[in-house]
Amino acid sequence: MASANHYGTDFSLTKNPIVNQKYHFNTLTDGRDCRTEVAEAHRQKAISYWNKADSTKGKGRGLMRIINNIIADFLYSVALKELGHGLHAIQDIEAHTPDYTQKFPIPGIEIYHHFDFPEADVAFTHKGEPDPRMLEAGVQSINYLGGFWEGVN
Repeated sequence: MASANHYGTDFSLTKNPIVNQKYHFNTLTDGRDCRTEVAEAHRQKAISYWNKADSTKGKGRGLMRIINNIIADFLYSVALKELGHGLHAIQDIEAHTPDYTQKFPIPGIEIYHHFDFPEADVAFTHKGEPDPRMLEAGVQSINYLGGFWEGVN
């Protein structure tokens, strides 16, 4: 069931965003941000899967080549899924800043939320300018993807 680790409570058997919050909110209190750690772990997995796919694609002859290409295509898709999970965590650093986050204590677990901040989900300010948090999330996304491409090239 649930186990404690350095990301806070980990309910690895579920994808429920209410109990698996390490992608959305910083659940650490020691100065680190669990979202950057989660994102980096996903990026490293993505790099590994992508590189394995690259080394498998086009290998062999005849039927073996077809099978290797199918395996490589599967590994590419797994790599992209890992990359997407990491991007989610990176983008939520700006989306769920401490200014727009509250704790909702439930006995035995802390739940974080941002439901009392309707202005937190607005992409543009009242003057029609992009929200600085949205722009920073874009910059961080580009940097994150750049790190992925460096790892696979």
